[in-house]
Amino acid sequence: MKAKVRALVIDNLGIDPDIADDTPLFSTGLLDSLSAVSLLFSLNDDLGLSLSPLDVALDDFDTIDLITTTVEKFS
Repeated sequence: MKAKVRALVIDNLGIDPDIADDTPLFSTGLLDSLSAVSLLFSLNDDLGLSLSPLDVALDDFDTIDLITTTVEKFS
C-alpha cells in the first residue's frame, strides 16, 4: 500500500521521488490545504476509497507514512 500512496503523493505534488517517507510535507511547504484536498480525491479515485475532507485532519497528511496509515485505516 505504501508504494501506491508514495507514487500518488509524488505524482500529485510533483516532488522529488527520493523524498523520505517521514519528511514533513506541510512545514516544508510541499503540501498546503488545497493540495491536500486534491490529493485526498486522487487517493479516493485510485485506491477505491470514500474519504471526505471531514474524515481526516491536516496532521494525517503531513508525511507519506501518515498518509499511508490514514489510508489503511479507511481501506
